[in-house]
Amino acid sequence: MKLTSTSLLAVCLCSAIAGCTSLPSPEYTVTNDEKFNLQNAGIIVGSIDDAAYAGADIQFRDTLSGSTYTITDANASEFSMWLPAGTYSVSAIGPSKAWLGTYSRPLTFSVTNGAINYIGDVSYGCVQQSPSLAWYGQRYCGIGSVPEQCTTAHPLTSMCVINNQQQSVNAFKDRFSQFSDTPEMSALMSAQPQN
Repeated sequence: MKLTSTSLLAVCLCSAIAGCTSLPSPEYTVTNDEKFNLQNAGIIVGSIDDAAYAGADIQFRDTLSGSTYTITDANASEFSMWLPAGTYSVSAIGPSKAWLGTYSRPLTFSVTNGAINYIGDVSYGCVQQSPSLAWYGQRYCGIGSVPEQCTTAHPLTSMCVINNQQQSVNAFKDRFSQFSDTPEMSALMSAQPQN
């Protein structure tokens, strides 16, 4: 199911009131001034496949350490960022300051250092009935709470992953020619049951 303008506005207002906001993390974006490199991290490449969510932020949570990494303003198109090797889940996604959190079956993937890791294109409101669908909903954080205390009581939309690896990786390599010889691998996200 797609978010309507009314429900999207409600999500934005409730999240702003509750204080669930994302801080930009430009140090994780792929630029010419990186703190990460191919020896200590991998590059993830993917996209958000729904123009209704322009300006989206995405937060990835390391499933072992609990550390979070955020990329801001993915703008419903290709995004890329550095992540250290490990297994991650999409812990929050959506319009800036109005994130959707995991309700059940978060999208999960693994990153390998020294490679371009294609994680897939996230599509909202998938209609197929499949056990591989992930479910996300409005996060409630409470006034003055920290992000780790946010809860998601109800599902709002399903999400699935579309594989456009060649197109996405080629677009990334065209934009960042210094990585044209970097090996690429599939790290396609999949919906995993929550522990």
